[in-house]
Amino acid sequence: MKRLLHRILSFFFPHPCLSCGMPVDESFFYHLCRDCAAYLASSGAAIQSPCVRCSAETYHNSAGLCYDCSLKEYSFLKNTSLLSYQNPVIRDMVLSFKFESDYLTGGDLARLLEPSVREFLNTRQFDIISSVPLSRRSLKERGYNQVDYILRQLEIPHTGLLERKDHPTHQSRLSQKERRETVKGQFTLMPDARGLIENKKILLIDDIFTTGSTAEECTTTLLAGGARETEILTFFRA
Repeated sequence: MKRLLHRILSFFFPHPCLSCGMPVDESFFYHLCRDCAAYLASSGAAIQSPCVRCSAETYHNSAGLCYDCSLKEYSFLKNTSLLSYQNPVIRDMVLSFKFESDYLTGGDLARLLEPSVREFLNTRQFDIISSVPLSRRSLKERGYNQVDYILRQLEIPHTGLLERKDHPTHQSRLSQKERRETVKGQFTLMPDARGLIENKKILLIDDIFTTGSTAEECTTTLLAGGARETEILTFFRA
């Protein structure tokens, strides 16, 4: 009903593209014109020279590693991020989707990400695909897990393996040091997950890779539960 009302209002009062201001043809995207959507998906929000381990932008490192990854190791094999969160249009869309219950923007993000997600999955093999969970309180407040929503839009099957304890503050409001401290001990295996992950290669999907603390904590929990190895896919790289 909400989407139908939106379409009716947009027919009489067409809204501008978030990126260039031109009218939007909603048969493709709700908030982006076709040209800007194509540009964002291909090069406008591309990560320049991504680090081979965490997908951060690299500059003058012949080994292909960013500065942080040249100094530390992760428990997961690598993280692959698909688009840059530094792009202002991408950032505004993500924030609107995550914190304003903007399902229409969530659909736009799913369409933007779809070619890259399909290409990634077609070139890798995993035993299980899962997503980083929200705490029960965050899920109740938001009404949905933003990663699960996009995966459902793309019809990508995935299995819940982890549970997250309630935490007092959104990760986006914390410093890097606070993120690392807050996420410790946050994740546990779901009751029936141990038998599923034994000696399995797991792809864990999250929306944004920032410090890697969440991915590291999730991986530690999965490996301790018997998983063979874990790889991370994130939609955006901060």
